[in-house]
Amino acid sequence: MFFRRARELRWIGENPAEVLLSIKTPRNEVKKKTPEEKRRLMEAIPEVFPQIAETVKAFVLIQRYSGLRLVDVVTLRTDALADDGLMIASQEKNEEPVFVPLPPFVIELVEHLPIKSKDYFFWTGTSTIKTAVNDWSEKMRRLYEAAGIEGKRTHEWRDTLAIEVLEGGGSLEDVQLLLGHKSRKTTEKYYVALTKKRMEKAIEVRRRTWDADASTKPRRRAG
Repeated sequence: MFFRRARELRWIGENPAEVLLSIKTPRNEVKKKTPEEKRRLMEAIPEVFPQIAETVKAFVLIQRYSGLRLVDVVTLRTDALADDGLMIASQEKNEEPVFVPLPPFVIELVEHLPIKSKDYFFWTGTSTIKTAVNDWSEKMRRLYEAAGIEGKRTHEWRDTLAIEVLEGGGSLEDVQLLLGHKSRKTTEKYYVALTKKRMEKAIEVRRRTWDADASTKPRRRAG
């Protein structure tokens, strides 16, 4: 961008970066949090955050069951809470409304959280969003480290939800709706490989039935 602008202003005769390709960050492998990792995270909360254990517990559980991005949990409004989930009017990367179902015990926990502010569950609303997100990112880093799963990304909650939905027989469209992807292409970009693995597994199971049938097939008589 700098060299292109310098060329436009005629500071230089040619743009030396003109033939370079755009840098693309590779997508990390889609991973599902294991039951053991989930258990260790929850057990570490009272030890790491004894004063705000219930708040951190609610934060993690909302991530776990909603698949919301960290910033969307940080800025979760109190008026988003419904009887059976969350009605999110707008997400950071999607301005379309999305409904997020939550287990009853998570809703009950959120309803009894200590008041952070009248508008938000996990943010005072007085600092910048960036400051609040950095604060919660640091909290999650400390929690993951204490749980012995250092290096895991909080984005893996979204991956976990997607994998669980697909493994449960759901479709890519179901994943798109639950994760609030504006475009189907986004869902396919990250999770279509999982559907291919499901198909390969199904084909392998089907082939095993062929092998079973082959063992009972009558043999030809010699001569």
